[in-house]
Amino acid sequence: VIQMLGIRTQIHTQKVSKLFKETIDLYYFIAKFVKTFYTMFKIGEELKRIRLEKEADILEICMKAKICPSTYYNIERGMTVPRVDTMAAVLEALGYELKLVQKDDSSNE
Repeated sequence: VIQMLGIRTQIHTQKVSKLFKETIDLYYFIAKFVKTFYTMFKIGEELKRIRLEKEADILEICMKAKICPSTYYNIERGMTVPRVDTMAAVLEALGYELKLVQKDDSSNE
């Protein structure tokens, strides 16, 4: 009976451990999703602000950037994260330049 309880305890511990790991994985997935959604929203919000500030026409931006209007609409509404080359082309069409800057690790100390 004791050995049988030991097996049951081990099985229960494995189930709890698996459930805990799945919960942690789900937490990280949700956190990544929320961060991605927030990033998409902020990119789109900023592009719209720039476009309105410059009084630029969406179709003109799309022609200059060589992208489909639906792609631009989805970026501006926060429905998609643009690829780097797409973002660079859109920014260039708006009169901006995309620069990638290496993060300084010493600032985290």
